[in-house]
Amino acid sequence: MDGIESIKSKYNTIDKVIEGSVKKSNIISVFSIVAVVVMAVLLYLNNQKGAYVLDNQGDIAFGSKVNENDLFLIEVDNHLRLFYARFFNYDKSNYKEQLELGLYLGGASVKRLYETLEAKGWYSQMVNHDLISTAYIEDIQTKIVSNNVAEFYVKGVQIIKRGDLEEKRHLDIKGIVEKSPNGRVKFKNPHGMLIDNLVVQDNTVF
Repeated sequence: MDGIESIKSKYNTIDKVIEGSVKKSNIISVFSIVAVVVMAVLLYLNNQKGAYVLDNQGDIAFGSKVNENDLFLIEVDNHLRLFYARFFNYDKSNYKEQLELGLYLGGASVKRLYETLEAKGWYSQMVNHDLISTAYIEDIQTKIVSNNVAEFYVKGVQIIKRGDLEEKRHLDIKGIVEKSPNGRVKFKNPHGMLIDNLVVQDNTVF
């Protein structure tokens, strides 16, 4: 009998050890699942803020997620800066190419501004007197007014140079930017937008 009791006692001890191991395994499993869930949530939240992306040169950059309206206004801002860089920056050696590139970014009112300046003899004067026009933007204010249309007001500066002489002028414009029906066109219109209702608010000398 003592032998049987001894065997039973050993089995009971083994059962307790096994039971304890199972409980420990269950606890470890639960903690592992919780850790995986927490990591998944953290990764998801991080991805909502942004992600690392590769550009076409293989360089790493950080991309942030923005809503559609914010993205639209960012592109409007970039489109206007590109317009200044093209339409108002030139000399006699490149003005035709620069103006052509600038005209791709605008509608009828941009073309009218070009035709008005041409009729007033501005481009002929620029060539004959070897003038150089450079322009940059100081401030841009934009507001979405309807689907894919934004109003803008730009405070800019234009510098006209002739040799050592320099004339600094305001170059403030306003109008609207809307999505082009032709969409994005590589190099010519990378943002796929058009400037219209363009008005030069101030082009006086400082």
